[in-house]
Amino acid sequence: MQGPTFADVLWGQRGQTADRSLEIATAVQNVLGLETQMHLICAAYPEEQVKLVLTRAYDAGVRKIFCAAWWRVVVDDDA
Repeated sequence: MQGPTFADVLWGQRGQTADRSLEIATAVQNVLGLETQMHLICAAYPEEQVKLVLTRAYDAGVRKIFCAAWWRVVVDDDA
């Protein structure tokens, strides 16, 4: 039997569990070795706050991010 190969970690509603969500995503990726995606529902947040969250996730090694928003967020992978 084969185990999971991918994990999607939902960023808490209104960011209430944002730090914990990032901890979980990082642990799943680094300890369990699963490809991890952060799932952000960020339509109600200012662009600067979303950029901060995206930067923190990127710095933690998370490269797959699903960001549901009504405006476009661009992450420069060369930064």
